[in-house]
Order: sequence, then C-alpha cells, then structure tokens
Amino acid sequence: KKGGLASIKYILLFMSSLIFIGIFLSATMVPNEYMNGPSTNSILSDTKGLQSKPWSSKLSLSERILEWIPRHHVEVPTSEELPDWDKELFWTPIDVDVSNDPIVILCRLNFKKYWQAPHMYPMFRDLQGISSCFGSNRRREKLSVLVQEIKDEQAAGLPGGIVVPPTGFVFHESRVGSTLVANFLASDPWALVFSESTPVANAILHCETCSVERQIQLFRDVIMLMGRSPIHKRLFFKLQSITCTKMEIALQAFPETSWVFLYRNPVQTMMSHLDPLKGGGNAAPCLRSKRSPPAEVTTTLNEYGVAGKSPNEAWCAAHLNMLCGAALRAYEKYGSTLDPATGTRTQRGLLLNYDALPGAIPKVVLPLFSHTVLTAAWLEKMKVESTQYSKGRGSGFRLFSGDSKDKEMRATAAIQSYAKKILQPTYDKLDQLSQAALNYLAPDIAALTASNSAELPNWKAIAPLPSPPSDTMGGFGALEQAVISSAQRTLHSFGHSVVLKEKEFIPWIPFSNHHSSKPIEPAACPLLPAKDYPKAFSMIDVTNNWNTDSTEIPAMHYDSLCHFDYKNSTQLKQAQDYRLAEVPFVVYNIPELDNVVHKWNNVDYLQKLLGSKKYRVEASTSNHFMYWSNARGNFLRSEKGRKWKPPTEIVSSQFENWLELAVKGQNKTLENRTHQYFRVSSDAGNPWLFDELPFFKPVKSLFLVDPKEQKGIHCRFGMRSVIAEAHFDGSRNAVVMLGGLRRWILTHPDQCTNMHMLPPGHPSGRHSEVDWSKPDLKEFPNFAKLMGNEVILQPGDYLYVPTYWIHYIVSLNVNFQCNTRSGISHEYDHFIKECGF
Repeated sequence: KKGGLASIKYILLFMSSLIFIGIFLSATMVPNEYMNGPSTNSILSDTKGLQSKPWSSKLSLSERILEWIPRHHVEVPTSEELPDWDKELFWTPIDVDVSNDPIVILCRLNFKKYWQAPHMYPMFRDLQGISSCFGSNRRREKLSVLVQEIKDEQAAGLPGGIVVPPTGFVFHESRVGSTLVANFLASDPWALVFSESTPVANAILHCETCSVERQIQLFRDVIMLMGRSPIHKRLFFKLQSITCTKMEIALQAFPETSWVFLYRNPVQTMMSHLDPLKGGGNAAPCLRSKRSPPAEVTTTLNEYGVAGKSPNEAWCAAHLNMLCGAALRAYEKYGSTLDPATGTRTQRGLLLNYDALPGAIPKVVLPLFSHTVLTAAWLEKMKVESTQYSKGRGSGFRLFSGDSKDKEMRATAAIQSYAKKILQPTYDKLDQLSQAALNYLAPDIAALTASNSAELPNWKAIAPLPSPPSDTMGGFGALEQAVISSAQRTLHSFGHSVVLKEKEFIPWIPFSNHHSSKPIEPAACPLLPAKDYPKAFSMIDVTNNWNTDSTEIPAMHYDSLCHFDYKNSTQLKQAQDYRLAEVPFVVYNIPELDNVVHKWNNVDYLQKLLGSKKYRVEASTSNHFMYWSNARGNFLRSEKGRKWKPPTEIVSSQFENWLELAVKGQNKTLENRTHQYFRVSSDAGNPWLFDELPFFKPVKSLFLVDPKEQKGIHCRFGMRSVIAEAHFDGSRNAVVMLGGLRRWILTHPDQCTNMHMLPPGHPSGRHSEVDWSKPDLKEFPNFAKLMGNEVILQPGDYLYVPTYWIHYIVSLNVNFQCNTRSGISHEYDHFIKECGF
C-alpha cells in the first residue's frame, strides 16, 4: 500500500508540473492570427500571469555584451520636459474577448521603461512582461462598463476621462522594418505606442459573426480604451501583418487618422521568411495561413497552377501578395481625400518602401502624421535606436544588421521564381503609387529618389537620418532644417561599401559603422593621378579642425583620396593605375571583402574563430601607442637611453576579455578608459587567417603587388581613442577595414623632415616624436610646416598605402582591420634618405 501511495504522489507531481508548463506556455506564446476568440497569449483565464525568467547555463559572447554596455539603451542627455510617468497611474487593456458582452483585462503598463529602450521591449507582449500584470496590477471588467466610466469621468472633468485620439496606424507586409518604425515612434516620450497589441488584433480580426458596423464600433471602443492617458499627447499603433486583410475596418473607424503600409523587395521579404540558413520552413509567418487557407491565397495559387500541395515558396508569395493587394485596395479608397468644395487634396495614406528606412520616418512619416517639429533629443534617440537590432530584447545582441544584398545573393531558385511571378507585379504597383504620393507630400525629398530609370526609385537616397538641429540637445528644431542637412550630405557623399546596414556614428555607441562627415574639398580623380595627388593640407588645419584625441567626428574633414568602386570596370582600372603610380587610394564594394565583413560582424562568429587562446596585446597608460623594439647601440649609452622606458607593455589576453574592456570603455571618459591594442597575426600561430581572408593569399592581385615578399597577415583590434603614433613602413601596405571606424591621417614621404622623427637606433625609430594632439611648436617647429590629408575608413574599405607613406591612426570606436605587405617600391627612397634613414 505504501508503494502504491508513493506512485500516486509521483503521478500527481508529474501532472502538476505539466499543468504549470501549460499555463506558462499559454501566457507567452506568440498570438495565432487566425484563431477565433482571444489570442493564444490571452490572460483571460483564471491564471495569475506567472512569469518565467529565461535561463541559460552559459551566455554567448553577444549576449554578455549587453551586460557590459552601461545603460546600453543609452538614455540620451536631454533638458527637455518629460512626462511625469508616476503622477497618474492609468489602466490599459492587455486583452479583450469578442463576445456579445466583451470582457477586458487591464494593467498599469510601464511606459517609462519602454521609452528608455524600445528595442529591448519591441512587442506589446514585452511591454506587458516588464509591467508585472498580475495580482493588484491586474483588473478585469466589462467593455461596456469601461466605456461608460470614461464618459462619466469626461463629464466630471477628471483625468480618467482624458483620451488621446489615434495619431497614426502602421500596417506592414511582415519582416519589412515595421518594428524599427514602432521603436522610432516610441522614442518620443509623449507618445503611446502599441506594437502588435493583442486587444487591437482581437477587435479587428476575431469578431467573425459581427456586422461591419459592429466591428467598427468594437474597434473604436478598444482604441479609446488604449488611448486613455492623462500624460501622453500622441497615440500610434503598429498592427500585426495579417490585419492588413481587415485594415479598411480601422480606416473607416477613424477617418481622420493617417496611415502607412510598409513593403519590401519580394525576394528579400521571402528570404526573411524562408531563409534556409535561419531554419526557414513550415514555421515561417507567411505559412501560418495554411492552417485556414484564405480564399485569396488559394485563388492565386490556382491561377499559377500550384494548387493542392503547393510548395512553401509559392504559398509564401501568395500570402504576402494577399497582404500587399489588401493595402493597394485600401489605398485606392483611403490613400487621399479630395474636398469637392475647394478642390484641395489631402494625403492620408502612404505606401513606404523598406529601403527608405530609417530616414523616411522623420522626413516623411512624421509629417504625414502631422508632427512636423522634432526635439533634438528625440532625433538623437532615434539614432540610438537605429544602432540597435530592432527586436534586440535581452539576448542575441547583434553588432550590426542589414542583409538585403546577402538575401538576394542566397535566394533559392524557387524563391526567385515565385517572387517574380506572383509578388513582383504588386510590388511594382506599390512602388509607383509610393513615388507619386511622395512627389505630392515632399517634392524636395522625392527628388532625391530620382534615378536613371523612372521605374526604379532610389529609395536609399532618403534612408540616412537627418542630423540634430544646431540648437543641440534638448532644444527644438524644425524638421525642415534636418531634412536640408540630410539632403546636403547625400549630394556630397563619397563611396564606401554598403554590405552592412548603416549604423550612424555616435561616440558612446561601441558598434557604429558609418559617418556623415563630408570632405572639405572632394578629390578630383582623373584616369591617371595628377602630380599633386592627393591634395595635402596644413596639418595644423587638419588637427585644429579635429583634434586627434577626440572621437567626435566633425561635420567636415580633409579627405582628398579617391574612392573607387570595384564593381565599376572604369574605376577598377583607375585603382590599378593609381597603384602602379604608387599613390594611396580607397576601393570599396569588393565582393570577397564584403563577405568577410558580413561574417566578422557577427561577434559570436569571431569568438568561434579566436577561441579561448591568448593573443598579443599592447597596453598603455595613455591612448597614445608608440611602437618600440629592443634598444641597442649608442642609444643605450646616451643620457636619453639610460632614462628611456618602454612606452607600452606587452601582455596577453583572450578576445572576449579584451572586448569586455573595449565595450565598457566606450562609455567612459578618455582619462578613465583602459587602453589596449589587440593583435592576431598569421605568423604567430594563426595560419587560418589566409583561409578567412582569401584576397590576402600570396597571389598577384589588386591587394598584393609582389606576393613573394608578403610578410604575413596582421589583424589589429582597437578601442575608442587608441592612437598608433605617426610612422612609416618600409614596404607596401594593403589595409582592409572589417568592423568599426578608423581615422587615417596620411602624409607624403617628402614631409618626413617636418615630422621630427626619432632616429635610427632609437627603440621607436621612424616614429614622430611630436604629440599631434597638442604639438609643442617651440620644441618641434617644423611641425607647423607639415602637410597631409585624412580618410575615415568604414567596414568594406580597402586602403592602399605605398612604401614610406607616413600614417597616424585613430580608433574611433571598437574596430578591427587587417593588413598585409607585399614588397618595396623605390619611388620615395630619396625623401627617406634626406630624413636620415
């Protein structure tokens, strides 16, 4: 009997565990857009909303990075007024059923925490999760009672009766940047933003037996409850993609509310759903409609002769086409209105191409939503959000993102075929209508999208974010000023690789990869280099414009190098001729190089390459790193030699330990940072570098002039503000930028005598003795005559540095570059001999 009782106890314990797991899963599952009644993450049951914290026995390096960045959401310094989030606590619906007498579940949501880091809580369920919606912070009430409650409080003039009307609706095709849009909108502290909320989805999707009038009224009531706030001024909704099939309900319910629909290149969108490398298969969002096939999808499949057991690629294309088709029909009815009395046209809706993000949000979307003035702090917060993965949450932190070209290159034949057959015609119509609307809404901005083919707008021309207005943080600035600034940058742009999605440089963000500084005098690049190429400027002017200790990139800098596009045959020939002439230049859009950039900007991939091995690291008490070798000869016997001490210390470190110091230091002042230079060399036990960097293999190429003289591959990882002091190398140098940003200051070998070089025999011989951040012109008078130029290298850039060209390198953030050398040229020997070498 005792044994039987024990068995029963174990069975009951096992069943209780299953029940608990079921309760947890029901509270956290992604909503099923096709399920009738409350969605599968509904908390309308009698559970107490138990929360479970994700647990992992070992975090990946990318996950640990999140813990290293102090307040990694980067709360932007601001003096502008913020809402008093704690002054008025108000209830917001988190679920609603769609019965004849609907029941609503409400919670006091933590909008302040959401505003601080939208990318950490990108979906409504995340906002709900950080708000502890159980116990005393959970309320259950009839919809009719709540509506009457608002009316009563409005009549009494109480705060509970304040309702913000909807400012804008965001519809989307799915996987097209809509979460980024929502995060940008949520960067406004005065905005209520609901990203794919359960109550709204239930109201618009699941009232199957309701008449149109009943659906419209239900949607209005739910939106009114969602907008109930005494402290907010604006109200935005990003809806689930499937709601596009019912978007006319929303647009009829609120005829004064503007809206956008986001769409994307068909192949790229389908790859986002079905990418084989990311486990694309039956779980893809575009295949959920298979559970209850919509008539429009099956009709489309019949038209293309793939009914029945349709391949996933065909179904996905048909599903996405259904969403885009619904948007086109809605746009025909509700895209714009015409006042018959005055003949005035009002643009209400906008079809927006993914390639126009993120710049189109402040430039076009916000004006459409009748918001034409931005605070500098809000715009700066947008820039911070643009540097983060839009669905970052608390794990899987990504250094960079942006994979449109990669998706197109890796798309399977089936994806390309069905994208072209089914989805492309609808995409073309969307593009055409989008361009027409933009011409009406913002003709100046629309002009930037003009391309050689009227059928192919250059949406990426408006993708850069505008700079904050000149009144800096906390002030107000006209959007027009920001747009003009962005347009000027576009017109003065010069070439860099576009393999990564642009992450605009912000000094305290560790992983930026792009800047908007313009050359003061852009280079003239004839077929063969001119005698005075590259143009040199006074080094006093260069360093006064941008002090070398500063990582704050100025609006303009002294880049006079030619940037050649590898994919342009004429420019590639120019690069080859400039190399024969032994002058410096930059080449970008190199496929082999871009492939490495794409891989190495996954920090977990880098960690796998580098492993737990310890590597050579140079450490310094200051950010100035002076190379040195063992002292020898007469120098040791001199007075200076007896007092000399090595300027840096050689230590060893694992990559992840070095990276932790680098990431944490990004947010510290110059004086409080640890300064280390991490190095990985092929001749120090890392021959795998030749496999990782195939363009550096010992074969004659654009990178290697004399492969027999190659001296290995050297990769250097820099921290913010780390400086490699000015020096020359005795051989040709091919430098590739793989991650982050570096400033290279270059001087012609004929400037060697103005550099005040430490002499041969000195441990740091061939290095300038001058501190360029604060040059002492009394001790080093020739520095006042020094001439040179500079370039800011971005990921995917290849810089050719001829023999003896002097260079001074500044790490602007966490970054990594690799280089190799290939023989000596003798064009500049006499200048170096005059300098004493």
